[in-house]
Amino acid sequence: MRRNLEIILAGPAQGRQVIDFAKEACRELGHEFGDPQRDSLRQLLVDAAAGRIYMPFYKGIPAGIVVVVFRLSIASGGRGAVIDHLYLAPRFRELGLESRTLKAVVRDLEAFGLLEVCFFSAGAGRHDQLLIEEGFELRTGQFFCRPLIRDSEEL
Repeated sequence: MRRNLEIILAGPAQGRQVIDFAKEACRELGHEFGDPQRDSLRQLLVDAAAGRIYMPFYKGIPAGIVVVVFRLSIASGGRGAVIDHLYLAPRFRELGLESRTLKAVVRDLEAFGLLEVCFFSAGAGRHDQLLIEEGFELRTGQFFCRPLIRDSEEL
């Protein structure tokens, strides 16, 4: 029986745990984590139109987070999602939970009516094999980003 994995939609009650997992994920990737990241997570915890945060629990213990943001896609012709973070704490990584978690999240997003799920891979290919096994395709092109100016004095 494989009922030792439960995945919930996180809400404000899980906010502290979500932020702690996100901090650890960013630390592992060498990314910054500060007030803007914390505020974005807090928004996702209360704004169902912006995205979802899933929390896998293994035998009742919080194991990580999956952060999903919603978007409109011209290419797919409707609403889609980007998995921004798939993070499991190190002690849960060798249990096959990443694959099971990803499958459950994709099923939930499909049931929610989304047409496409993309995965933003920023971790030196750590998830590449899993994504290929789960039917994700590497698209041609590159993902370019540009920070936008927040302070009008910098114009």
